[in-house]
Amino acid sequence: MKKLLFLLLIFTSFISFCQNVTAINIGKTDSVYSTILKEKRNLLIYLPENFDVNKKYPVVYLLDGKTNFHSFTGIISHLSNTDVIPEMIVVGILNTNRNRDFTPTYDSTNYDKSNGAGEVFTSFLEKELIPYIESKYPVAPYRIFVGHSLGGLLVVNTLLNHTPLFDSYIALDPSLWWDKMKLNKQAPKLLLEKKFKDKTLYLAMANSMPMGMSDTAMAKKDTTNATIGIRSVLLFHDVLVKEKNEDLRWAFKYYANERHGSVPLIGSYDALKFIFDFYLRPSFQKVTDSTARIFENHYKRVSTKMKYIVLPPEADISGMAWRCKVLEKNDKWAFSFLELYIKYYPNNPKAYEQMAQYYNDKGDSKKTEEYTKRAKELIAKQIK
Repeated sequence: MKKLLFLLLIFTSFISFCQNVTAINIGKTDSVYSTILKEKRNLLIYLPENFDVNKKYPVVYLLDGKTNFHSFTGIISHLSNTDVIPEMIVVGILNTNRNRDFTPTYDSTNYDKSNGAGEVFTSFLEKELIPYIESKYPVAPYRIFVGHSLGGLLVVNTLLNHTPLFDSYIALDPSLWWDKMKLNKQAPKLLLEKKFKDKTLYLAMANSMPMGMSDTAMAKKDTTNATIGIRSVLLFHDVLVKEKNEDLRWAFKYYANERHGSVPLIGSYDALKFIFDFYLRPSFQKVTDSTARIFENHYKRVSTKMKYIVLPPEADISGMAWRCKVLEKNDKWAFSFLELYIKYYPNNPKAYEQMAQYYNDKGDSKKTEEYTKRAKELIAKQIK
């Protein structure tokens, strides 16, 4: 009897604990019916933690959404929270027939005879999915396409044959062996003919060499199916080097300690850092008369790269103003950053409150009243 009462107590405590646990959601579900594919396509949507419907966000289109969504959005969250990359919306596309959708050409030797409809799937992306996302979510005009394995094959095909569709392309150990490396054979001509201005490619290659082989040079010379995966990626890398398309910004990395299945995590992390290597604002060991101008010019350059206006984070502007006033004890520098705060966030009462405090400390009652009044007006407007 005592044992039964003890078990009931534990069970009751467990139920109570579960009721008090807050669910953590990293995404939401959505779907779109495709008349091109003649089927409903399910989506996983990741929105930034501090999502603001009035802001615009770059958008990532992620293939193999069910497999890659959790890890990829975790990377996005970590890197954006440390200001290494911008906050982004991620669209994870769930599969219905992966072999069909990700292969751009038909291979009669493949077991799945429905293969080779990659161009049709790309048409779905261009004409249906992207317009749907852009009509429903506040996305900026900066798009990234991410794929692994056969998904990586489609990413490379899209870069070469549908270049304008995305701004950046991440191909994670792509299956360029497909259809007797047909895409590799087409690549030299396409790289010469196409315009790749402002396009970025990150190419990740895993170590898929058979046991006993450790030299990629040996893999390139091999002719067996055991090395066809790594060999096809190495050959595409050679094409990129040989053709030297100056407009295409690209990077290649060989992950000797990663296999085909493990490379997406670290490859995605490195790819995002490469794509946005211009994003992280400079740190200032010393503040000078030009610091505010350097700060502002950085975000102007970022905006040019991203093709839309990227505002300096409020916390950064406010923080620099505080540093200048409290730590550097320089009112002139502090004022420069408070001006930027109001310039970029004219509807934020906090910007005017801080400027009012600045003038109050200076003993300027007229200016203090002016900025305090404006802050109160904005607060009242927000309440309505």
